[in-house]
Amino acid sequence: MKENIEKSSSVSAKISVELPPETVEKHLNEFYREAAKHAKIDGFRPGKAPVQVVKKIYQEQASSSVSQQLISDSLNELVRKHKLKLILPPNLIAADSPQEGQAFKFEAELDLKPEMPEIDCSTIEVETPTKQEVTEKDVDKQIELIREQFANFESPIETRAVKEGDKIQFSYQARLENEAVPEASSAGEEYRVGKGEILPDFEKVLLGMKVGEKRTTQIQFGETHPIATVRGKKLDFEIELKDLKEAKLPDLNDEFIAKIEPKAKGVSDFREILKDELIARAETEHLAELRDRVGESLVDKYPFEISPRYRQMMAERILRDHIQNLMQRGFSEEQIREDSPKLLEEASKAAERQIRLSYILEKIYQDQNLEVTEKDLEDRFERLSQSSGISVAEIRSYYSQKDEKEGVSRLDRLKMDVLDQKSLDYALSKARMK
Repeated sequence: MKENIEKSSSVSAKISVELPPETVEKHLNEFYREAAKHAKIDGFRPGKAPVQVVKKIYQEQASSSVSQQLISDSLNELVRKHKLKLILPPNLIAADSPQEGQAFKFEAELDLKPEMPEIDCSTIEVETPTKQEVTEKDVDKQIELIREQFANFESPIETRAVKEGDKIQFSYQARLENEAVPEASSAGEEYRVGKGEILPDFEKVLLGMKVGEKRTTQIQFGETHPIATVRGKKLDFEIELKDLKEAKLPDLNDEFIAKIEPKAKGVSDFREILKDELIARAETEHLAELRDRVGESLVDKYPFEISPRYRQMMAERILRDHIQNLMQRGFSEEQIREDSPKLLEEASKAAERQIRLSYILEKIYQDQNLEVTEKDLEDRFERLSQSSGISVAEIRSYYSQKDEKEGVSRLDRLKMDVLDQKSLDYALSKARMK
């Protein structure tokens, strides 16, 4: 086998390989022999067809299968021989079709793991963020949010206009060039106003309406809307308010507290429990901010090359997630399209920093021999249980399964997250705080 590796940078290389004719012929013959054993060809008993007949029928399949095998075997051998640290599958840029009596050549691009510098966490500086002080006013706000969750909804005594917090039922009829569009219409939808549940264009019209009132508006739809008939079109809508109910919050008394927090001995005790929870949450958020800042400092302190292809793949994933989030928050496709250059630039920068930070944290936990213990996992399961209300057993069961979408164990991913946090905490313990 002839080989040539050209490094265009410390993280990118192009490999050229040429395999001799005898290697190609050996693999082709093996394919045809195996195919002949099972081939069902008219006029011949299974396994008795002449080789030339088998070759003629299976030539295309042989070329594809043998090409893949030759490339895979050669790349695996070269990776072991040169101790190449690949971070992505090789990108095949050219390959011959295997032919008897001819050499087989192919070229591929390789994305390599960067050579890491020595990381000295004592040389970085981190500005300490201001820790949030929990006040009685914060407790009051949290109690109001809890009361909102347990609100009952009743029709107001007097007729009034829609305002934020109301639960309303409304219908809307869509028309395009004066023709009804049933698939974009609805006889009745029920939503809370001001909670992000209603399309912003609808909510603007609904605010101030009274039951029985009708209003019209126009909405421009994007090119990728799920309803094919409205893509790129501006539709007219007639909206009718069918019903309005206002929130009636439960009284804050011992009876209500007993329902939502049995451990509390009345309102005063509940306030103390709630305050302790808010303080714990503030501590968690403060630590998360500290970790973010030490991560930023590490990335700024230690620049090094990363694979452009890896960065692009990560940026595209971040951009897709960000666009989906914007659409869920009510941003129009037109708004997103206008901001796409800025969004792409931000995604590329975020990808660069995420990738470089992951390499830095890996270097730290390898150098410091950091490990994930059973206690670390149990502590994480306990915290997840407390924040989600799901039992520890259910959480442990969830992480024992494989994530089919990602193709990795959920537990392995959790362990990596714990290791990253341990590395950040180690860096925090050594950093100079300002």
